[in-house]
Amino acid sequence: MVNSAKNLTAEQVSQYTSALRSYQEAMWTNLGKMDLTNQQAVSQDVKIDANFPNVESADEIEKALQNLVNMASQKASSSK
Repeated sequence: MVNSAKNLTAEQVSQYTSALRSYQEAMWTNLGKMDLTNQQAVSQDVKIDANFPNVESADEIEKALQNLVNMASQKASSSK
């Protein structure tokens, strides 16, 4: 993944991050509409399979993904 990440541009990282944020927001919106009263548990496993062909450094991807994790954590905490 790191080798393919070297070719990702900052603009593409921003586009991927923006798309992930949109998916995350849609997930929270739909989750809020669900009736969870009859369910035992909600799976929280998430798998992200992404290629970053124009990234100059793996740090760019790492920072973008860490930011996404932080945003998800903050959103989850504020929803309780």
